[in-house]
Amino acid sequence: MKRVLTLILAALMILSLFAGCGGEKKEEKLAQKKFDSFAVGYGKADITPDYTTQISLTGNNDDTTRLSTGVLEPLMANCVAFTDTDGTTVLVFGTDLHGTNTGMIEAIRQQITEKTGVPGDHIQFNASHNHCGPAQGANSAVGPIQIYAKLLQERMVEAAVAAMETRKPAKMYTTFTRPEDMVFVRHFLTTEGEYEANGYDNISKNGKQFLGFAEKGDNLLQLVKFTREGEKDIIMMNWQGHPFTNPDGYYTYLCGVSPAVARRVLLEKANTESIYIMGASGDSVQRPARAEKRKFKDYVEYGTELAECIIEAMDTFQEAETGKIYYTYTDTFKVPSGGTAPLKYILSGFGFGDFGYITAPSETFQSNGIHVRDNSPWKYTFYAQISNGGGYGYIPDSLTFDYTNGAYERGPSKTLKGDGEAIAEEQLRILNEMFTQSGQTKKDKDEGYITVEDRISDGQTYTNPNVGGKVTPNKYGYCPITLYMGIAPKTVVAKNEEIAKQIMAKSTMKLLFNYSNLVVGVE
Repeated sequence: MKRVLTLILAALMILSLFAGCGGEKKEEKLAQKKFDSFAVGYGKADITPDYTTQISLTGNNDDTTRLSTGVLEPLMANCVAFTDTDGTTVLVFGTDLHGTNTGMIEAIRQQITEKTGVPGDHIQFNASHNHCGPAQGANSAVGPIQIYAKLLQERMVEAAVAAMETRKPAKMYTTFTRPEDMVFVRHFLTTEGEYEANGYDNISKNGKQFLGFAEKGDNLLQLVKFTREGEKDIIMMNWQGHPFTNPDGYYTYLCGVSPAVARRVLLEKANTESIYIMGASGDSVQRPARAEKRKFKDYVEYGTELAECIIEAMDTFQEAETGKIYYTYTDTFKVPSGGTAPLKYILSGFGFGDFGYITAPSETFQSNGIHVRDNSPWKYTFYAQISNGGGYGYIPDSLTFDYTNGAYERGPSKTLKGDGEAIAEEQLRILNEMFTQSGQTKKDKDEGYITVEDRISDGQTYTNPNVGGKVTPNKYGYCPITLYMGIAPKTVVAKNEEIAKQIMAKSTMKLLFNYSNLVVGVE
């Protein structure tokens, strides 16, 4: 009898080994599937916790008083798989999370590699910086990180497998748009010549009157579309606006907020799947320029308007080149100053044809993001902040370290003055290196793609592209005027009153402004 049991157990072990081998072959075949042309696949999964949890407020710190009581808009993980004719594959995730926890990301990478065969460093993770998602801090009192890590891991593996299984030969199309009423900026100058952040109704948190933007506003919305026979189109969007949080009365609800709404509206109105990639917005917050929209009623309106801008731009898509995928991943870059902690920054990117993609581990200030995007050799370049783990706070530009008031982002940042620019140059080095490997000839960027520089050096003059008036910048090197964006100033510096009024007439904020308060300084 004993011998019979032994034989049965041995047979079962052999069968399990064969079953395991069969499974491995299937998974290996998924990763090694060849295509005669560039192929793209898409997958998505609901990553909303199905239990009461803490909602992320700032970073990975837990707000123990903010426990979830419901769901307004499901949180999703969207994944796109790219495979070239050599079999090189890259996976890109867009998630409705506040950040990307490094340990959690590595665990997910390992599972996806085991399931699909895609190398871990070929898997990109981007977070939308959603303040209404689950807290990922280690001190969670309800729904500890281990519980959510398991759910997130399972769902994101599902999305990755779906993206790999649905790959088909695809064509790529590119375009961009600049929503005139959706420029986002966090930093302002006051009438006292001081720098402040945030604030409402043209008044800073310290009670000082805003004069105008203290930095460049970025309203470039980049779009890349992939079409496949018999499948829904896929749109990747790259946008720099900070997602809105829940409206009053719904503070304790989990919600994918504006990015989730934009994706839902695109699916409903244009039958198009989409993935949201968060651009450089470490210094951008909800400051839409249109007067009556200066404070959106809620995240739904913002997400809907974003989707409608994309739908309006669909007629402008132009077919673009794809080709071989070039990829770089490094986790060894150190900032020149050494920073406030001995950290190594994860910087990675990939590119094919007309499309480049570069990451940053933290919240990058717009000026450096714009610099990378405008100077990249790739015709279209997605800048993806809060990617692949890190959690290093902000990556401010040098100017932020010169301000004496309001630059709270210096506190949670692990960088010092000049480090942000050094990271930007390393990102450009990566993009240029991949582009050189591709053997392509650099193409001119489309007209209007390059962001018009409205921040200039001290002592220079600035020509208003709308009305031609020249002004002298203040001590910060900025011109305190409103063009097509931002908070309306109480003082407009122009050559004469006529030009000053023309400036205000061009301003989308003119409804908030009483011309009788206009002060004109002749230059």
